[in-house]
Amino acid sequence: ITGIPEIKTNNNLEFFPNPANDFVTISNPSNNPIKTIELTDFSGRVVQTWKAQEMVDNTLNIQHIPPGIYLLKAVTVTGI
Repeated sequence: ITGIPEIKTNNNLEFFPNPANDFVTISNPSNNPIKTIELTDFSGRVVQTWKAQEMVDNTLNIQHIPPGIYLLKAVTVTGI
């Protein structure tokens, strides 16, 4: 137990496949409009940011990203 309360949201976004090589697909069953997706490395450096209009069929092109472990942050109209 960490003492940090669980935050419930309606975003329900899923990113797959994991791990990924070329493309990451976003499942958005709640259809909350996505504003941006941000990819960061573990040092906190922003590697790539995608705006809503840059995503084609909820797919992110990551072919040019070096292999590694990254974090994805989605900003929607209802939160992060």
